[in-house]
Amino acid sequence: PIQSFEFGMDAGSLALAGPGGSQAVCTNTNNAIIELNVGGQYFSTTSDTLSAAGHSFFSGLMGGKIGVLKDAKGCAFIDRDPKLFRYVLNFLRSQCTTLAIENDSRSKLNAILMEAEFFQVDPLIKHIQIRLAELEKQEKESVRAVAREMKQHFDLAATMPMRSTWAPAPAQGPGPHDGIPGQAVNADGPDGTGTAESAMPDGAGGGDLAGPGDLGLGNAISRAALEMEEDF
Repeated sequence: PIQSFEFGMDAGSLALAGPGGSQAVCTNTNNAIIELNVGGQYFSTTSDTLSAAGHSFFSGLMGGKIGVLKDAKGCAFIDRDPKLFRYVLNFLRSQCTTLAIENDSRSKLNAILMEAEFFQVDPLIKHIQIRLAELEKQEKESVRAVAREMKQHFDLAATMPMRSTWAPAPAQGPGPHDGIPGQAVNADGPDGTGTAESAMPDGAGGGDLAGPGDLGLGNAISRAALEMEEDF
């Protein structure tokens, strides 16, 4: 049966104090080997390692101030994610100097931060907060770089001459409304049928004709990119 127990430190040795008495765990003069069951996975460490952060969940555990469950092997059971606990334990093993993560990501750092807060490891909490701040700074700088590139692109586009690809339709035969913009022009084909065409003034309608509005759009986008950069 699962029973509650407490850790007790006595002259450098670690004991599991339970209802049936205490069971000594492998000890030496200055240190003790401790095996923890975290979410079903076992971790072997030492009392010195767990004490590296000073006051924490682990100091309370070893000092008998925190009661936990023990499993069938008599190991303390902690219902947390073992994959995340590995980061906490390795940080303690480094004497609270190194948090080894292959690739920093906001989601992973926040997940480890939650574990650090649960185990009350203050040095790890501060370490992660600093890395999150650095990551946010890098993300903002990336946004600024994109905004600067956008502004340079549209500033350059605004200074380039715009060319029209519109060309007037071939001249047709005279009709009753010839030369009147917007009116139909009838031209008889070989079979005598009429074909309706729209007579447009030279330079109007159709094609990709650039005008002042195009340059205005480029300037507006350039200003928007500049504002984006300033926001960050």
